[in-house]
Amino acid sequence: MITQIVSFNITKLDTVIHFSVGIVLAGILIKVLLPRQSFNMSNLSELYIVSAKMVGYVFLATYIYTYLHANEIKKVDVLTFFTFTLAVLEAAHCLFIISSNSFADFFRKFFYINNK
Repeated sequence: MITQIVSFNITKLDTVIHFSVGIVLAGILIKVLLPRQSFNMSNLSELYIVSAKMVGYVFLATYIYTYLHANEIKKVDVLTFFTFTLAVLEAAHCLFIISSNSFADFFRKFFYINNK
């Protein structure tokens, strides 16, 4: 039985990081431009859970990234690449949930957008 190992170049990891940061910034921009929506974060435990998830995903992505760069690994197997991609995108998603409303309110007040 012949098995094929698919691998990605390690420079793709930087592309994933840039893409996820761009998605978070674009989401904040869209939230600034949309009409103000009511934000109900009365359940503070949800904020704690999302914060804990973000910390965990950031640690996982940072560990994978530093391990691959420290050991000068040039090719990454598919499982590691997609684990890293999932960790980065989930960390970006959690960051967006935590910070988007604060940033949107700040930019609305600063630029006087959609003030009602």
